[in-house]
Amino acid sequence: MRKIVPLLALALALVSGPTFAADEMMVVSTSADPGTLGVPVTVQGTNDNDFQGLSIAIEYTTDAIDCVGASIVGTVIEAASPGGVPEFMGVNIDDSATPMTGTATVGIIFDLDPLIFASVAASSDTAQDWVHMLFDVDASALPTTANVDLANDVGFPPVDNHYSSEGFSFLPALTSGTLEINNNFQMRIADQSIIPGGTQDAFVIGDFPTDLNGFQLSITYDNSIVTVTEYPDATEWYAGLDSEQVVPVSSPAIEFFNVQVVPSLPSTPGTGWVGLSAILDALPPFVGQAIPAGVNRTLVKIELSFDAGLVADDTTTISFTNSGVLPDVTLDNVYVVQDGQSALPNTIDGVFTVEDVSGFRRADSNVDSVVNVADAIYIIQWQFVGGAAPPCMDSADANDDGLVNLADTIFIIQWQFAGGIGPAAPGPTNCGDDPTPDTVDCGFYPSC
Repeated sequence: MRKIVPLLALALALVSGPTFAADEMMVVSTSADPGTLGVPVTVQGTNDNDFQGLSIAIEYTTDAIDCVGASIVGTVIEAASPGGVPEFMGVNIDDSATPMTGTATVGIIFDLDPLIFASVAASSDTAQDWVHMLFDVDASALPTTANVDLANDVGFPPVDNHYSSEGFSFLPALTSGTLEINNNFQMRIADQSIIPGGTQDAFVIGDFPTDLNGFQLSITYDNSIVTVTEYPDATEWYAGLDSEQVVPVSSPAIEFFNVQVVPSLPSTPGTGWVGLSAILDALPPFVGQAIPAGVNRTLVKIELSFDAGLVADDTTTISFTNSGVLPDVTLDNVYVVQDGQSALPNTIDGVFTVEDVSGFRRADSNVDSVVNVADAIYIIQWQFVGGAAPPCMDSADANDDGLVNLADTIFIIQWQFAGGIGPAAPGPTNCGDDPTPDTVDCGFYPSC
């Protein structure tokens, strides 16, 4: 469709003249979010000569953007025009010049009175803003790069990019630019604190500005530290999450759901992998269910178990890993949106950190926050029956002699049942640090 703003033929009666090396016209690349209106894409230029008028001709891709006009506000052309308004400014827009391509031409004469002779001063070394081309970005546009090209012989009658100096036409060198449509799609795993030997859910959280018809995940982890639970029922991966809240309502919410858990990738020792594919509407009657657009949408939960040998401040990362990064990874992290199109989201890995616990309770060898005969038995089982070692040796050192052995078992029993003295500071009820210098340390005590 052709739009003329205003409906004036673009005509600058100009005589051909020489071109100088400093004469350049360029599009300044910029970016915008989907749905943004009136995005200014600035055309700048350098010029060896004063000039009194110019014409600009551009071609642009129309799958995500539409040219809606031009502005000189804040430019040297506004400053040069009497009263800030050129005597002639014609804008001709054709958003269907060819399939997927639109054109826009601008013609400006500052003043038609030869006695006034309004001009933009020569600026050979410093580019100055000449015109802002205005674009609307489609609200449903996916992340992409739209080209905004300066091109000659555009439209009918054909228009070139040039400026006019004292009746002569100067054809500058041309540099095109782009309008980048920002990627507002995101996948992330929230950072969390963990405890050694514990089990915790990692939630995959998504932001997507359009309704979601499906998604695909590819996640890697350190299998020397982390074990992934393989749920027998596929719905357990998303039960109670936003991915169940599809519109229109469907049961199951996700009609195709496939998960692969590879505890150890053959070509990447030490790395485990989870690959997951979900299509919401995969079965008749195909009503088009989707997860509504939004932010902070919970998509999947992955149950992780952590090695018991971790100590305070140890970290491990659960990573989004696309195909090609590792030899055995075959999936990408992808959103499926309208009409089966895919969007590659920005991804943020999750970092899981062992809590830096402050202090301990003396004689609580099994770190359950209560000191009783179970703590005495815990030490015996560790030393003589092959039981687990006390996570916090300071806590198991009930008599505070700098050793953990059978004497601590006897100390606890005598205190609790024979009127013996109680555990030394910080004591059995209050949390605190060990005031006694010794070689015994506290690897992990979660109860303080």
